[in-house]
Amino acid sequence: MGLKKELTLSFGGLTLVMLLAFGVITYFTFSETMSSSRSTVFELNARESTRSIAALLNRQVEILRHQVEILFLQYQGGSISPEEFRRQLSEKVDTDGVLGELYLVTPQTMELLASTGKLAEKEIHRLYAAARLDEMAPGKGLLIKDALGVYFVWCLDPSASAKDTVCVLSVVRMGEFESLVRQWLSTEGGSLVAHRAGDVLLRIDKSLSEFSDKAFDEVLGFHGDPDRNMRELEEHFLVTAPQGLFGWDLSYALPKNLFYSDLDRLKNRIIAAVVLIWWVTLWAIMIFAHRITGPISSLSRGCKDIIDLNYETPLAVKSSSEEVVALTRAFESMRTRIKDQVAKDQLTDVYNRRYLMQILETSVSKAKRLDEDLSCLMIDVDYFKKVNDTYGHSGGDEVLKAMGQVLKAMTRDYDVVARYGGEEFTVILPATAEDVAYTVAERIRMAMLEQVTVHEDKEIRCTVSIGLASLANRPETAGKLIEMADEALYLAKQGGRNRTEVFAG
Repeated sequence: MGLKKELTLSFGGLTLVMLLAFGVITYFTFSETMSSSRSTVFELNARESTRSIAALLNRQVEILRHQVEILFLQYQGGSISPEEFRRQLSEKVDTDGVLGELYLVTPQTMELLASTGKLAEKEIHRLYAAARLDEMAPGKGLLIKDALGVYFVWCLDPSASAKDTVCVLSVVRMGEFESLVRQWLSTEGGSLVAHRAGDVLLRIDKSLSEFSDKAFDEVLGFHGDPDRNMRELEEHFLVTAPQGLFGWDLSYALPKNLFYSDLDRLKNRIIAAVVLIWWVTLWAIMIFAHRITGPISSLSRGCKDIIDLNYETPLAVKSSSEEVVALTRAFESMRTRIKDQVAKDQLTDVYNRRYLMQILETSVSKAKRLDEDLSCLMIDVDYFKKVNDTYGHSGGDEVLKAMGQVLKAMTRDYDVVARYGGEEFTVILPATAEDVAYTVAERIRMAMLEQVTVHEDKEIRCTVSIGLASLANRPETAGKLIEMADEALYLAKQGGRNRTEVFAG
């Protein structure tokens, strides 16, 4: 795996882990606070709502009870006739209140004193029996539920025993009761249930069958599919607020999906923030990694070129790092030294034959691929053996050194000058047609004709013969191009030396 990938994966993975940890800590910290706060607020709202509902019902009952007591005292005192008493009693219940039909009766004798409804006496007797009047607290009433409906029972004389006074039975209008409860529910989506041990009086949310408080399992019971009941138990948050609603308690439930909706939004925002920050950070890490690994990659490519014996490509690495700059300079110095030692002839300071053949292969392939010109000169010092015999090998070496200097002076920077062997030199002229190459060859020949080499206070003058071949001769390989130029050189020597011959094919 590359260094850039390792840096990106390492830093990217570390950043992701840190962001996830931060997101989890943030979510649970805020969720705990929000959950606790919402729970407190919901419980306060639920208790306030149930208290308000209970108080409102109590006020309605007290008003009706007070009006009935006044009418009954007038009836007992003879101030109004029995007919007027029944008429005014009917007017009191002919409203939109929660309590409807009224029945006044003496419990001991079951004498029906007044009625605004159509219940039979035996049904009234059964309801009074179910109300357990002997357990009723003085001045209090009871809500009772029967197969026929829901009723409210109270005694007119709060100081007397329930059995010794006239009692009132009133029908509870459940439609008005439910409407009143809905008006007072403070939390949108909430559900309210009025209940007493063993029975349920009111369930505003008809789809709600159970609660999440185990204490209500016995109250509401499990009916139908137990698994469904358990799911419904787990999907609601419950607040129980005993209010003494005529012996009934009120419970307020809220679906958890509403209760935790803000937490879900918080979670989604944290996830989105983590992903966005990680994505931006990952790009920053990739850019940072590229800035680190880019110069190193360039150095790596330069080293590969050296391994492949390509010493021509300089190491040019741009970096603001002092360490990378120093390393680049060291590699460039190493490349130059290796090039000088491996690729150059130590005597003449031009390239050697091995390097020549390598560069020639590359140059010929490139010229053919790009359909460019390329020419090759083979140059030989005339009568070099005579120079060695006359001035010694040291004198011959001085001539070869001068030859190398003249060739480098007469060619371009990107031309390749090499010592092919002995007194024979080769010049590669890229992007150079045959006629231009001939002009270059003649300049070289004339320069050598004028060159004077001094050795031990003696002047040495030499001429050269030059053979020229180019890609216009359609050589199959780089070696074949050398052979063509060598044949032309042979012709130059045969023609009298100190001349340039072009390969004629």
